[in-house]
Amino acid sequence: MRLFRRRAAPPPRTYVPAGWVTADEIREREVGLAMRALHDGRDPLRAVVEDRRMRYAEHVRRMGTHPAIAAWAQRMTARTGRPAVLVWGRGPWPWPQALLVVRYGESEHAWPATWSDDDVARALRWESGEVPVGVHT
Repeated sequence: MRLFRRRAAPPPRTYVPAGWVTADEIREREVGLAMRALHDGRDPLRAVVEDRRMRYAEHVRRMGTHPAIAAWAQRMTARTGRPAVLVWGRGPWPWPQALLVVRYGESEHAWPATWSDDDVARALRWESGEVPVGVHT
């Protein structure tokens, strides 16, 4: 008679480069922030958005400035009168961050390390009127 079940084999390990954060780690961090906010009587979504704002700004800073993206952000700010935009009801995000959220999703672990020509092309299409789904200007 067997008293204990055999444990399942652990899932295969995914290689994550040093310094990168996994989606699971981001989710755990955000759940922790939301739970702490609830415990403190604060809005949990606001706590998560504030944390994302800080992380997004750091990622964009590490990406560096692409002259075409910077010029696009200035033109969009002048056109709308706002330096930031809501995406999927969250934010507001500065224009470069909003572009990354629209193109790659809300988890910055999926964002590229540098700006690409495709990012510039998407920004120019947005400027010409092809507004991404979920963007509120």
